[in-house]
Amino acid sequence: MNNERIYLNDGTEDVALDLIASFGIDEANYCLVRDDDAEFFLRYEEKGEEVLFFPLESDGEQAEVMRIYDELLSDREEQGKRGCD
Repeated sequence: MNNERIYLNDGTEDVALDLIASFGIDEANYCLVRDDDAEFFLRYEEKGEEVLFFPLESDGEQAEVMRIYDELLSDREEQGKRGCD
C-alpha cells in the first residue's frame, strides 16, 4: 500500500488526494484514492513521465476492480498470518 498524496486538477483547481493503493489488472493500472469525503478507484496510464488519471467507465469495471482489490487485501492478510506461524 502506498499512502502518498497526489494532486489532480478537476478542471478548475488542484485537488489533493491520498493514494491508498495501486495495482494492475491485465493491461490496466488502477489506484484507490481518498479525498475528504470518500474513497474511490481511478484508472491511470503512464505516458513517459506523465501520469494520466481517468474515472472508471462502467459499473462492471467498478465491480471488477473492487473484487480484485478485495482479493489482494485477502491475500495480503493471509500472507501476514502465515508469517506469524
